Amino acid sequence: MAERSWREDSLVPGPIVCLRLTGGLCAGTAGALAAAVGDRVRAVMPPACAVVLDVSATPDVDDAAQAALLSLCEILSESRTRLWLVVPGAEARARLCRGGIASAIRLDAPHTSVRAAILAAHAALPGPALVTPAMRALLTQPPEPLTLLSDSG
Repeated sequence: MAERSWREDSLVPGPIVCLRLTGGLCAGTAGALAAAVGDRVRAVMPPACAVVLDVSATPDVDDAAQAALLSLCEILSESRTRLWLVVPGAEARARLCRGGIASAIRLDAPHTSVRAAILAAHAALPGPALVTPAMRALLTQPPEPLTLLSDSG
């Protein structure tokens, strides 16, 4: 008999991890994104069901940033964790959608606020969308800061 994961045996979804990049996502930091988010997600128990990533410190979503986000989405999906993006800048959102990355990572729309992304992630969970004390706390606390080290050093 094949082993089943904790996620398959449980009807209760894991937590939503909310992170905010402290600096821009660019060619120099793109390689560190998946490792940094992956380390944070693996530290959560039970396993996270969603990651809300605020990239508001990235004024423009260039090709390197789009590739990093796509790679992160693929890595997260292997553990059945969905990525939700917060992209408040209109130009960055437009570039993200034009580049096709939004459809590739199944974004209905890049969210303009952390609160909207958290609520969308919560609404997408299976079962009733009950607002628990933990969800209220998540909605009122700022996202956890995530600093990416430059790939060159």
